[in-house]
Formats: sequence, C-alpha cells, structure tokens
Amino acid sequence: MQYFRTPTYTETDLAGSGFGLTYQGRSAYDTRSELGARFDRAAMITPNSVLTLRGRAAWAHDWVSDPTLVAAFQTLPGASFIVNGATPAKDAGLISAGGELKFTNGITLSAKFDGEFAARSTTYAGTASLRYGW
Repeated sequence: MQYFRTPTYTETDLAGSGFGLTYQGRSAYDTRSELGARFDRAAMITPNSVLTLRGRAAWAHDWVSDPTLVAAFQTLPGASFIVNGATPAKDAGLISAGGELKFTNGITLSAKFDGEFAARSTTYAGTASLRYGW
C-alpha cells in the first residue's frame, strides 16, 4: 500500500490583487495486487558452471482512492476548481525474464528484463551484473 499526502498550501500574492491560490490538503491511497506465476530452471552447462533461467508473468490491479485536489482563488468566494492528479492505470501486465550464469570460481554473470504494460503507460527496465564472491 502507498500513501500520498498533499499538504494545505496558500500562495502569497505579492501584487496584492488577491488572486493567489489556496489548495486544501488531501490524502490518497494506492493498494496494488498482483496475480501471476514465477518459473525458474537450473541446468549445468559445464562441470564448472550452472545456468539458471527465470521468468514471471502476472496481472496487476491498482485500487487508487480519489487523487483530486480542490483549489480556490483567495478573494473570489465560490470560484474553486478541481485539479486531477495523474492516476496510474488500473490494470497492467507484468513480464520479467532473466538468466544467471554461476561459475565455481566465484564469478556470476546475470541479466534481467522487467516490463509493465498498461493501456496508457509502459515501463521497462534492464539490469546486468557481474559479481565475484570469495
């Protein structure tokens, strides 16, 4: 669960015309659930190395509470308007794929791709690493 809080804020109108804005503070929550599967498969490539392949496929759903802010001009009573925040997509597909190659001398090579695909957004990332353990 994520909790978002926007504090109350009042602009200062240096010109004195009274058209500074005042925002009421708000709180919003985002609860996310995921349903899917993870798989991995290890295989000995040589007597000195093991390759592990990993994959994940899932569906994610976000329950976002109301992300709106109410703003008002300080000297104009009743002249308020609503500011809508960027709302994440409700449903997304999640994909991960990667591999890890371990050698008996302590060296490990790994690479991974992660992606989140929704109607209005796409996020993806790649990671590669070289590790040495002794």
